[in-house]
Amino acid sequence: MMEKPRAGARLPETKLPLYRNTLDWDWFSQQFPAPDVWAETIFKWPADRVRELQNRRFLSMMAVGLGQRVLSGTLGGRGPGTGGYKQPG
Repeated sequence: MMEKPRAGARLPETKLPLYRNTLDWDWFSQQFPAPDVWAETIFKWPADRVRELQNRRFLSMMAVGLGQRVLSGTLGGRGPGTGGYKQPG
């Protein structure tokens, strides 16, 4: 078992990249609220508003994916706005 650090003692600094430090936590909390906040907000939204939010997030992720070389070649330029696929309606 790891020894508990003494009060006031600092652990050594890591030399590893900590990707958690690259995240904008304020933005993340606004976009993806904690469960209790979600239950009082997004959960109570009308279905059309939730669908719009989901669609916006989906298209944002598709844009990221299509920007990746491996996917852009695979899909042959088909993507949002190109008529390459249709959203179920």
